[in-house]
Amino acid sequence: TRLAPTITNITSTTSKILVYWSHPSSYYDLLSNYEVTWKANGSSGGSSGLLEKTVKQYTVSSHLMAGQLYIVNVITHAYRTNPATNIVVNSSDATIRLVPRYPGYLLTRECDFAHDNLLLKWEPPVETFVTKYEVRIDGITYTTTNFFPMLQINGKVFLPGWRYKVRLITVSGTTNVKKSLDKNQWIRTTPTRPGPPTNVKCLVDQLDISLEISWTAPTNPNGVIVQYQININPGKMDQSNITSVATKKIVDNLIPGMLFVSLSIFIKETSEFPCKK
Repeated sequence: TRLAPTITNITSTTSKILVYWSHPSSYYDLLSNYEVTWKANGSSGGSSGLLEKTVKQYTVSSHLMAGQLYIVNVITHAYRTNPATNIVVNSSDATIRLVPRYPGYLLTRECDFAHDNLLLKWEPPVETFVTKYEVRIDGITYTTTNFFPMLQINGKVFLPGWRYKVRLITVSGTTNVKKSLDKNQWIRTTPTRPGPPTNVKCLVDQLDISLEISWTAPTNPNGVIVQYQININPGKMDQSNITSVATKKIVDNLIPGMLFVSLSIFIKETSEFPCKK
């Protein structure tokens, strides 16, 4: 056992294991070589081959999978001349888990961005042992129940038509747990019917041929307002692009008489959701 090396430090990345050790406490003159071995549960493992006796560190970079747990051992190969004997002594086992790779992009065509029933699906990380995922959104961390790259969020109501940052994280292992870096993406929940504009006023000129229409933007737009549309019946339908920040419009060349005015709102990334005042 005095010929056994001592592993002093072991670290990992997504694709490498870095092993450091110290020489045996005695009989160093008998030592001929070192060898580093590594193995995951149920796999054949790998070996560094024979290393020079002066070496005190080694980088494992083959036969590895991100997120997987490995048992690492440093072996002393020694030779005694009298009697002629080959001696092999193992260090104590060291366990290390590789850092998992972060997930891929959201599969937007398979997601449901409903504000009250959000369903997210994403690409799994490449060549990574996955136990589960963490999903961070709006200050809350959700956890999947298994390695399937999807999450249904129930009981949480998001704002419709609102942008949220989604952080996807790969979690590997139930012991020696390692987490990946965040995969940050932005989503927008599906807009819904906007609230009505308020304080709509129509100032009529003396000849009844012009209207000055003013309004206040809805308190709950439930999306990003990109256009207002004014409909006047009879006599005119004005579908010009009234910008989202405008709150006043003059409509002229009208026919005198009784007019019915309605104001509709269009919101971004959806079909028309008119809400008439």
